[in-house]
Amino acid sequence: MELILKKLLAFTDVTSELLADAALLGAALEDAVTNELRFRAEFACLFGDGTFSPLGCLNVGNPALITVAAESGQSPATIIAANIEAMYSRMWVPSRSRACWFVNADLEEQLARLTIAVGTSGGALPLFQYTEDPDNQPYNLLMGRPVIPLEYMPTLGTVGDIGFTDPGEYLIADKNGISGTTSLHVLFNSDQQMFRWRWRLDGQPLWNAPVTPFNGSSVQSPFVVLAARS
Repeated sequence: MELILKKLLAFTDVTSELLADAALLGAALEDAVTNELRFRAEFACLFGDGTFSPLGCLNVGNPALITVAAESGQSPATIIAANIEAMYSRMWVPSRSRACWFVNADLEEQLARLTIAVGTSGGALPLFQYTEDPDNQPYNLLMGRPVIPLEYMPTLGTVGDIGFTDPGEYLIADKNGISGTTSLHVLFNSDQQMFRWRWRLDGQPLWNAPVTPFNGSSVQSPFVVLAARS
């Protein structure tokens, strides 16, 4: 593996009057920009193409990614219990105790209704469970693993709108975290101050291919997504 740190930058300029009149402006800028940089970095670690960003674990360019096909005759923009069971079965067994479901929030309503039949009397077992302790366990569970809705997951019905992933099998390297600095000189003639934030980081999956179990035929991986249903 080779990690080459990429540079994530953010800039903004502020007038001297605004800096003087808004005492909390600096703190507000710091909070807003660092949140946006983290958002961009998280997105890249999931979907980046590895060129000028990390190689995302759910990007089609990840050679270890498994894409589970939709069920025959499945309606567009739906998710059914068979999809979840198929994705779970393709998760590398040692990763199942650490894996998380990353989902587009539009899926949650359908996930909450998923069940599998039990016996012959019409009984059903729910696959989805609402958290009973939101303060300490903020995420609902699907097949016993956390469901984490993310704003940057693809649209409902498209490939990758739900991913089952073990973050522990993804490597991130950064140097010195997010650092900020200011300059009075760049825009001196317009009486403005320039703010700049920088974050150097890179990331890529620890796997370069799915694995075939010692006794088994279906390959497994810590990175699994569902194909498009359209």
